[in-house]
Amino acid sequence: MELIKIEGGVKNIPIFQQRNSTGKGMCSCALKTFIEYRKSEFTEELEQDIEHIIIDDSISATEKTVYINARVGQGRYRRELIGRWKACALSGFRDTRLLVASHIKPWNASSNKERLDSFNGLLLLPNLDKVFDLGFITFENSGRIIISDYLEEISNLGIQPDMQVILEAPHQKYIQYHRDVVLRVRFNCAGQIKGSLPVIHQMTVLSSCQIRLVS
Repeated sequence: MELIKIEGGVKNIPIFQQRNSTGKGMCSCALKTFIEYRKSEFTEELEQDIEHIIIDDSISATEKTVYINARVGQGRYRRELIGRWKACALSGFRDTRLLVASHIKPWNASSNKERLDSFNGLLLLPNLDKVFDLGFITFENSGRIIISDYLEEISNLGIQPDMQVILEAPHQKYIQYHRDVVLRVRFNCAGQIKGSLPVIHQMTVLSSCQIRLVS
């Protein structure tokens, strides 16, 4: 589904039409600007997620707006993350205009409740959001950063081995999922982790060069 089709789908949601009329086209203008901004980084996965929201008859029109905003890191979800973190959770950078509302447990693996849970989110600079989303960094329960062996030139990304985030108890289930499922870990053919990780996993050997992490 192309971005223009998603734009059309959002415009057909009654709550959007109502607010756009009240605001004399302000919502349409904001949506157009946002669509143009997202074109450069819009992915097939994101398109599919939004399409599923639009065609899901089990959720109301108002809920669709909330879920779409949460999926693209906007709306109430973003505001709640800004209220919680006040700055980039990892670097401390404070200009929230440049920060991304990032889900910890990926959207497609989360329930509808988890998708809107602000504890399932970090406020991050775009470069940190990207490496976190791709599983090149994650965090211990204590908040200390774990850096994948696959990530190179970490200093050029502003990443240091002693960095950490402040995690509360409700964050733990989400960060554990990210650690167990999303983190990219390198193994040798004996099924052993190359180097050391500050997280203990149970490992099931699938073949001489493949293993699966299980919590």
